Amino acid sequence: MTMLMMMMARRGMVHHMWVGVLIALPSGAGVALAILAGNTESLVGVAISAALLEPAVNAVRFYNALCNYLLL
Repeated sequence: MTMLMMMMARRGMVHHMWVGVLIALPSGAGVALAILAGNTESLVGVAISAALLEPAVNAVRFYNALCNYLLL
């Protein structure tokens, strides 16, 4: 198993799922506050930031793994 596959497999473990919970709770709170305040325009920003966070983290992790591979 390669290093990237091990990293991706670890993300499915219960311990690492808490990271997703820590991201989902503030996003959900932001949506709830926006709906209660009647400010639905901010929902677009919350949705975009929540949707782009995981691909951005994966891209940085892949870049880091690539740099480590090339340097070592």
